[in-house]
Amino acid sequence: MKPGRWFNDPRLKVRLSELAGAKTRLAYPEQMAKHLRLVTLLLGSAFAGYVALWISSNVFSPYPLEYRENAVLFTADLQDRGENPYALIHRPVFVNVYGIGYYWMCYPFTRLFGCNYAVLRLVSCAFVVATCCLLVWALRGDGCSWTIAVVAAVLLFVQLGQGLSIVARPDSLGMFFFFASLVIPYRFHFNLPSLCCNALLSVLGFLTKQYFILGLCLLWLYLLLFESKYKALLFGTVAGLGLLASIWATALVYECYFTETFFAMLAASSRSWAHLRRVGGAFLAQNSGLILILVAGLIHGLFRRRAEIREVQQGNGLRWINWHQFHQPLLCLRGDLAWLGLLCNTLVMVLVLGLNPGNDVLYYHQMITPFLLWICARLVDTTFRKHWLAISLLAVNLLILLSRAAPLPPDRSAHWRALGSLVASHTNVFVAPYLALLAHQAGKPVYDTGLTEYAFAVNDPKSSSVSPSYRERNQIFLRTILTTMRNQQFDLIIITPGICPFFPLEELRRYYRPAGVLAAPMPFDSFVRPFPLVCLVPNRDPPQAGANGVRH
Repeated sequence: MKPGRWFNDPRLKVRLSELAGAKTRLAYPEQMAKHLRLVTLLLGSAFAGYVALWISSNVFSPYPLEYRENAVLFTADLQDRGENPYALIHRPVFVNVYGIGYYWMCYPFTRLFGCNYAVLRLVSCAFVVATCCLLVWALRGDGCSWTIAVVAAVLLFVQLGQGLSIVARPDSLGMFFFFASLVIPYRFHFNLPSLCCNALLSVLGFLTKQYFILGLCLLWLYLLLFESKYKALLFGTVAGLGLLASIWATALVYECYFTETFFAMLAASSRSWAHLRRVGGAFLAQNSGLILILVAGLIHGLFRRRAEIREVQQGNGLRWINWHQFHQPLLCLRGDLAWLGLLCNTLVMVLVLGLNPGNDVLYYHQMITPFLLWICARLVDTTFRKHWLAISLLAVNLLILLSRAAPLPPDRSAHWRALGSLVASHTNVFVAPYLALLAHQAGKPVYDTGLTEYAFAVNDPKSSSVSPSYRERNQIFLRTILTTMRNQQFDLIIITPGICPFFPLEELRRYYRPAGVLAAPMPFDSFVRPFPLVCLVPNRDPPQAGANGVRH
């Protein structure tokens, strides 16, 4: 056959057409996934811009964003004035159940720019962004594209950015220490300097919020299981000694530190499986797209690991645990820090932190969300790179978060100006903790700065060396405000009766009468939504005193 006729053979043309169609069909899902990546990135970027606008409209508010934010402001002010924020002399009005790390970090900024809400909140926001950058760094180290790494960071940012992580609290700083203590050793292949970095960051996380010591525990467990028993023993010993030294030094300098950050919190905590189901269920619904990706990745990984486990068993005489070789890991399998972190932190949430009714979805975002996004983004960009369904689930999860985004806050200044004028127009006012700054600015006595009630959870006189003196000051304080209330020397009481622990409600009704319900709107008002702010004034006809001087 001549060459020209060979090229014009109809059967060959049909075959080439079939091959071209097959190639197009194979390329179509990959092209679709590529386009979906770009759409998800654009959608996520727009959402992140909205969240940034929402944050900016709240961060510079001169009023509190949540019920207990004043406690952090008053503690930072004590340190800014050169006083010991955990000194017994300030108890029980100035109580702080958070660690000192956040105040150390904020101190240079409060000295330069003044101690106010905006400065403290901006520090919190900076570490939200820093944690998102850490996630990008971790994913880039795993070979993920910039597109998927940025989408994962956006998903983390929008969840943290519309939560309590942006207020004047230590959560975002502690979360940064916790995540950095794991990502840095991971990126540097667990070499000696990176292990030292973990120990330092974990101690700083512990001194910010105590449960962030989990960073040290997770890395020790990973070293034991997947790196080297010797390395785990050496790291655990040195890091443990460093932790004990930091505990000793902190207790020496700050006399009430562990009384409040450990014993008071331990005594005040409770367990509720209903709370776990409610908040945990909301978190799962909020991240349902990520959960589906995770399940698909788990199934895929189990099938892939079957061959690896079979190979290990054949090479080790049906053994996959190495008990004897001290410089070898305990498990004869490849480890994954992100999966280990997700598994262990989920157990901590389900068995400990998630059961406490005082812990909301913020704790899930701190402990679970970074690792969930780390794994899911990696699955989307590597294991399921050519499957458009995986990136679709990522986009769906973004749309779920977008549908639940908080609206831009209205102007609340009129409400707060009215409250400030009301407080300033009276002499001796007892106010709810989120109005404490208004009383302070008006030159009135402050009785509850936000965390004062936790002082009364310290019931064990042997819990620390200062506990007897601590409890004695509590009793004096409580007798003082009760006597002032019974003598009707508070000319105004503004409280949330359902959650104010200082006044017995029956006695309060005898000496004071309600004069109206007031508005004190805040973006994070879940704590006070069921218990409105009530204004109480002395009864015109107070109970008469009996022969023994006790009012009836």
